[in-house]
Amino acid sequence: MNFVREVVDGKDIATIINMPVGLINQKVEVLIFPAVRAMKEKKVSKLNSLYGKYAKYANPELRKKEETAWLEAAHE
Repeated sequence: MNFVREVVDGKDIATIINMPVGLINQKVEVLIFPAVRAMKEKKVSKLNSLYGKYAKYANPELRKKEETAWLEAAHE
């Protein structure tokens, strides 16, 4: 994973990032990573491409029991 790590003056980035006043006159460390949301969206799109791919292996008799499966398992 690529990322950026840099130490800069707080006043240099105060107009870009909302910072606590106490950090503006100090050196601050800035870390930039890819957004987690982008990584999750990529995984979701990969799952969506597999949706229904294995439907031919589904057992129709077991599908009828799906609605009550948790209830039956809880009673055991």
